[in-house]
Amino acid sequence: RSISCYRCIIVYDRIDPCGRWRKDLLVNNGNNMDFLKTKFDLSGKVVVIADGLDARGLKYAEAVALSGGNPVILGNNQEGIDCALNYLNKKCKVSSLGFVVDLLDKAQLLETIKSIMKSLKKVDVLINNYTCRGKKISPGEKGYFNCPEDYPLELWEHYIKQNINTVFLVSQQFGKIM
Repeated sequence: RSISCYRCIIVYDRIDPCGRWRKDLLVNNGNNMDFLKTKFDLSGKVVVIADGLDARGLKYAEAVALSGGNPVILGNNQEGIDCALNYLNKKCKVSSLGFVVDLLDKAQLLETIKSIMKSLKKVDVLINNYTCRGKKISPGEKGYFNCPEDYPLELWEHYIKQNINTVFLVSQQFGKIM
């Protein structure tokens, strides 16, 4: 069972991961979440969603919760985590966990993993949902749309650090306990 199936079902509505129209998604008057409950049973599974505060991360968490799993959201601010956990509690009737962590800080990441293991005893799935964003990177910033020959090295290094190193570090650390 590929976790990427959740994205396709939710984001693309009634299209399966291969891009085909799926009539079997029309369960219970078109409620796709009922499809998740019957096709993807995650009962008792702990699913960590790294950078789970964006719209896609929250949909992953919702799909996990409605499939019987226990979503754990990692994010960069407490207010966002509180909102996400309240949303999941009301919509999905689950009690989820959330942690504020800088995903590029190995020490913070290790402390967060210890807290997760102390609370839930295991991690079954990692959804590494990280995407680069923030004050340093924006389409309006000078150099953002430059052709490769003129692209600023500082901007390139920031993208590599944020997009590649974060995914690597999170996968490396969670891979050790899974």
